[in-house]
Amino acid sequence: MFLSTEEQVLPWEIRIKIAIGIAQGLAFIHSIKNSSLFQELRMHNIMLDEQYNAKLLYLESHIQYMEAETRWMGDIIYTPPEPEGCEEIKSDVYTFGVILLELLTGSKDTIRNAKRSTSSHDWISPLLSDAHKIGEIVDPRLGNNYPVNAVTQMGTLIRRCTKWDMKKRPLMQQVLDTLNYIAEIMD
Repeated sequence: MFLSTEEQVLPWEIRIKIAIGIAQGLAFIHSIKNSSLFQELRMHNIMLDEQYNAKLLYLESHIQYMEAETRWMGDIIYTPPEPEGCEEIKSDVYTFGVILLELLTGSKDTIRNAKRSTSSHDWISPLLSDAHKIGEIVDPRLGNNYPVNAVTQMGTLIRRCTKWDMKKRPLMQQVLDTLNYIAEIMD
């Protein structure tokens, strides 16, 4: 099945499991390929098995370009702020941060409605600016069935992943380590 947080309410534990699975796949790919999956890392390229184990689809042949331009036609919400052609593995970290935000909010619409430009400072930072208000963007369908401290840490991780300066973003292995820590938080 394809990951779609719109079809059903995924509990917090499953969302973390999915995030860890995606991060494991990216960390592995980065370790052997040492290059970005930029244009291919999107929520719709993540499949889940029956136990919600995430599988990354590597669809290099499906990259679409606009006529003679080299600009990606995919969903702009996943596009990092780097200039075209300067993408690297930390560009995937930015995109992964957006995927984490989508898992946290349960909806791409929340992200789209908040987005005003391609600058992460313009649309992600305000969503996550106050750790005490992070509960306002958590998928309301979860009710209070999530550990507040884990959600706060997730917000911090998303901010780190979506830093404007790619040099300030963590590596995927660091993201994976942080997610494993977040998964252990129960309060």
